[in-house]
Amino acid sequence: MSNTPIDFVVPWVDSSDPLWQESFAMHSKDAGLNTDFTAKRYRDWELFKYWFRGVEKNAPWVNKVHLITNGQHPDWLNLDHPKLNLINHEDYIPSEYLPVFSANPIELNIHRIKGLAEHFVYFNDDMFIKAAIKKEQFFKKGLPRDASVMNILDGKGISKIIINSVGILNEHFDKKQSVNSKPLNWFNLKYGKQVFRSALLLPWTQFSGFYDYHLPNPFLKSTFEEVWGCESDKLSATTARKFRHDLDINQYLFRYWQLAKNNFIPIAKHKLGDFYMVGDIPLDTIINSIKSSEKPLICLNDHDPEDLEHTIQELKKAFDTVFPEKSSFEL
Repeated sequence: MSNTPIDFVVPWVDSSDPLWQESFAMHSKDAGLNTDFTAKRYRDWELFKYWFRGVEKNAPWVNKVHLITNGQHPDWLNLDHPKLNLINHEDYIPSEYLPVFSANPIELNIHRIKGLAEHFVYFNDDMFIKAAIKKEQFFKKGLPRDASVMNILDGKGISKIIINSVGILNEHFDKKQSVNSKPLNWFNLKYGKQVFRSALLLPWTQFSGFYDYHLPNPFLKSTFEEVWGCESDKLSATTARKFRHDLDINQYLFRYWQLAKNNFIPIAKHKLGDFYMVGDIPLDTIINSIKSSEKPLICLNDHDPEDLEHTIQELKKAFDTVFPEKSSFEL
């Protein structure tokens, strides 16, 4: 993989933009039941510059950074950076579906981005590279690195959407055949104690779900193209919904497709990073993790902290300790 280009893709929105707010207000009036457009889906924590600092310092090998926005960009961003490709929704999402206010259409159509490399890593803007990471921790021998751990979903929150993806997967793959063809992809000591999840769920004849690590996911663009070739109607239906809906499909379908197809190489994904629900986990624990170089990745999910402004300021202080210097992506 030394000479293979690997791109990063990350979406971002400025929910304080008056034009965005006007459009959001107009279209949200027509949102039906089972939709989700709560404030935390769009809230900016003023931490995005640290995402770029982490990329430059800890993944200098990245080929291109494709930043997806709704025609906006942070005012501190260096638009002339040679590795930056600023993408508007209208640049790759079919016009009949615009505008969109859900991450799902944004994710499902990534393969349409002009110039996107075959190998890319998809980030949310709350996922940061806080220590050095190698190409081989995302891809090896041309394949994504991942951990195929089975799981049961409870049908709450986002798992309703994930269940839709698992249902599609079971229409195209036979679980027994997937496991038997490459058993070490499914029962690998690298997965640690999580391997017991798969062992306990082995008697189930169909896939019941997968353990999701809430970390950046490596993808092959050709996987997106293959899935679209098989399920264009269902993917288009999600793209047509402007707000997140219980009937949606999300990016996990493409990840699960790679797993079921055994189109990946196992890695101890739990050792790559940590996931924190900020507002549910003690802030000191999160700050200590940000400052630690033990794991290269961290995801900070907005879980409505009681004192939002204090939380943001403390997180910024922690990141300033790790990344005190501007990156060349900043003006």
